[in-house]
Amino acid sequence: MSTSTTVLEIASPREDSCAIEVTDYDISQMPASTSWSRLGQVTVNGPGDLAANDPKVLRKAKEEACEMGGTAIALALAMTNKTATGAGSGITFVVLAPKD
Repeated sequence: MSTSTTVLEIASPREDSCAIEVTDYDISQMPASTSWSRLGQVTVNGPGDLAANDPKVLRKAKEEACEMGGTAIALALAMTNKTATGAGSGITFVVLAPKD
């Protein structure tokens, strides 16, 4: 599995293996009507059909969220591409932190 990140707002990194909440969030409410700041997003990519609730996927997403200074992640997009030669998946999580 590999990850890619997009940073929207700079925040101080948190310690390795920091506590990250998995939460719901409504993108249509961002940013005005929520208590969250959107720091960026992390996409976990891998072969086959990945599931957003797979512990390995969540661990990778949470590790990246800690590095970005996040305190929570929320599922934004899950996709799988299947061809005659194989399949690959990408699962994108939004990285969140409480607004100041």
